[in-house]
Amino acid sequence: MPQDPYRLSAAREEPPPSSRNPMDEIGPHRSTHKPRHKLWVLAPAFATMVGIFLLGAIMAAMVSLKLVAIIAPFAIAIFVMVGWTPFRDRNSWVELHRNGIVLGVGKVTTALPFDEIDEVWLKLHTVESMVGDAVLIREMWLVDIAGRRHRVPCSLERSPDVTTWILRHCSEPLLAEAASALREGRKLTFGNVVIDRDGLQHGRFHARFDELSLVRLLPGRIAFFRGQKVFPRHTIHLEDVPHPIVFAKLVMSLAKTLDGAPPTKKLAP
Repeated sequence: MPQDPYRLSAAREEPPPSSRNPMDEIGPHRSTHKPRHKLWVLAPAFATMVGIFLLGAIMAAMVSLKLVAIIAPFAIAIFVMVGWTPFRDRNSWVELHRNGIVLGVGKVTTALPFDEIDEVWLKLHTVESMVGDAVLIREMWLVDIAGRRHRVPCSLERSPDVTTWILRHCSEPLLAEAASALREGRKLTFGNVVIDRDGLQHGRFHARFDELSLVRLLPGRIAFFRGQKVFPRHTIHLEDVPHPIVFAKLVMSLAKTLDGAPPTKKLAP
């Protein structure tokens, strides 16, 4: 059976030369999202570094001054790790329009109509806490129909508005089309994952949905259990597939058992 991409009409071809202006296609301006105040860009990273250094200084005073030689490089490394993303995005900005977005770095701008965006990829970060894990979007990558990759920073002002607007126009409209293709018995590809209405394949892992004892949606990933419900047989991380929101909804609609109970809504029976 032939395999189709999640977007059946997508074609990775270099568009023919045209005099059209993408700015004319993206519609009216809605909002502009700039970096947070530059004086505060590195505040979290600086506070983290100072906290670690002070803790090390206190421990060094109690134990040995040699600890300072160990703590200082570690504190600087943490400062670089935490502060790199906001520092890199200090000159970046994003404009939301009705039918597209504009990505800017300094004075260089790129207009992207939504109908030219083929893939949406998310880079995720899981935050663990006492009340449960949460997933944050660190950055978003868009691939247009010509195969060009575009980075959308997620450290700007009101970044959730940016990611929500893009997902609403680039991923959510594909769900009905993908569900219809599965109902017709077609296979869809999400990166290295192939899914149909009976099961899925990811690398060497292949399973029918009716063979799985449990499919569990976890922060940033989907776990598949076979024969028991304690240790997953396989895990697919959502940042490893394009359009992860669509993929997760399709899998959870097809799974026979979700966290011990059948799903309440079937998108693709």
